[in-house]
Amino acid sequence: MRLSSRQYPRYFRFIEESLLIAALDAQNDPRTSEFTEDYLKPLGIESMMDVPIRLGGTVIGIVCHEHAGEKRI
Repeated sequence: MRLSSRQYPRYFRFIEESLLIAALDAQNDPRTSEFTEDYLKPLGIESMMDVPIRLGGTVIGIVCHEHAGEKRI
């Protein structure tokens, strides 16, 4: 699934401002909760760590590590 900055503006704002997002409880974390119903719940994702890839200060991609099952640090 490809996430759109138009559909999930809060998440992309956090990605732009952060070195990483480490969400133990991704479905309730304010940085990632806006795509709970469309993405996290259907795939059973509970925890995640997302790291923006930058080139010249611009985010050009995101490395996403997602964990389905029990919440995990």
